[in-house]
Amino acid sequence: MKRVTPRVELLNPIGKEICKQFFSLLDGDIGIKEYVVWGALVPFMLETFGMQAPHDGASLDKVMDLLLSFPEFKDLIIPTMLALSYSCKTSMITLVDYPYTGSYPYLALAFHILKREEFMVHWWESLDFESLMEGLLSRKGPNKLDLQILMPIVWWPGSREDLSSESNMRQTTFALSRAIGKVAIVHSAHCKDILWVNH
Repeated sequence: MKRVTPRVELLNPIGKEICKQFFSLLDGDIGIKEYVVWGALVPFMLETFGMQAPHDGASLDKVMDLLLSFPEFKDLIIPTMLALSYSCKTSMITLVDYPYTGSYPYLALAFHILKREEFMVHWWESLDFESLMEGLLSRKGPNKLDLQILMPIVWWPGSREDLSSESNMRQTTFALSRAIGKVAIVHSAHCKDILWVNH
């Protein structure tokens, strides 16, 4: 689809044919649907949308328009939300991707696709709504190994370690607080949207 994007007149017919093939492969077995959603659809949506800001919402919206034009897509909404919810609960914060790290990319994608009323209503009415919402609002707490990676060098008054310094420690804690702040902003916006839609 990316190859034909400059040729706008080709995008719709080619996209529809791809979707027909895609949905014909998913007919029936729920295990195949979950496998394809987790292994192909969600990664494709993340790649299209982008893991960091500025996100490419316009390109993802074109993909969503195509997918939503097929009634079969309704069966993939909950598995998609399940994959995003699980990723929010299990993604570790890393300083390499700061500040767009941890659950941020999955939460930002969920927030964007839930702006679609069809998506939001189907998710809201599902039996899994509460557990998926809890997953989206979760953050993986760092274990001992995670902390060693996040903060390989620590400092405290009176520290005698050669590599430690107060300025290094401040930079690391600043980076971590910015990354956590990005996730908190998306959490807040996401909750406001859900409350607004359901009023």
